[in-house]
Amino acid sequence: DYSQLAITIPQLLVQGKNLLLQHPVGGNKLDLLRSPFDAKDEPILFGLPFCLFESFCAVLNIFREDGCRRILDLGCGNGRHLIQFMKEGFAVVGMDISMSAVRLVREWTNEEKLNSKVITADMRTSFPLKGGTFDGVFSNQVIHHALIEEIRQSNREIHRVLRVGGLAFVTVSARVDDGIGHKNIEAGTYIPLSGSEKGLPHHIFNEEELRLEFKQFKIEDLSLRAGGKIL
Repeated sequence: DYSQLAITIPQLLVQGKNLLLQHPVGGNKLDLLRSPFDAKDEPILFGLPFCLFESFCAVLNIFREDGCRRILDLGCGNGRHLIQFMKEGFAVVGMDISMSAVRLVREWTNEEKLNSKVITADMRTSFPLKGGTFDGVFSNQVIHHALIEEIRQSNREIHRVLRVGGLAFVTVSARVDDGIGHKNIEAGTYIPLSGSEKGLPHHIFNEEELRLEFKQFKIEDLSLRAGGKIL
């Protein structure tokens, strides 16, 4: 029961909003839940049992219960989620725009003796991946870092690379960060003027817009996290 799951772990789903979608013809589902991690520069957790963090374990269980095996980690960053997916028996492809991040993932997977494909690609364009390839897509605080037309392109690509009945787990921003100056660059999109994400676009979603932009999926569940900062 996805609604009950969302209620049992709110203390770890910080800053989040939760959405579960399913394709109208009985196909793809998309569940927007907040993982406990979003920063790209966090320390890599070598040797730490990742499932100490209950909310990510819940994500793993959702994928497992839905019969997902092959996962796309979209915006994989330094690989913190990709590594754990693999250790839990999933076949994972990582994708990130940052060449340095991809290099870190490759070094980490080599150290862990894990076999994973990691590619450098821009989520705002066509994914260099075949349609219907994945049982699941995982994307934590990534796709909202774009203009709305680019986000729509990402949404289409997520839908395209998922198999029918596949599951996607995605988080997006739902509120401007407090205490940081910003500049609006289009309706609903701003860039911070300071901080670690200075100059990086942030599109801010509300529930109505989220339902509209993910209309190719059937919405199963929607909930707001941590004071409304993330959907």
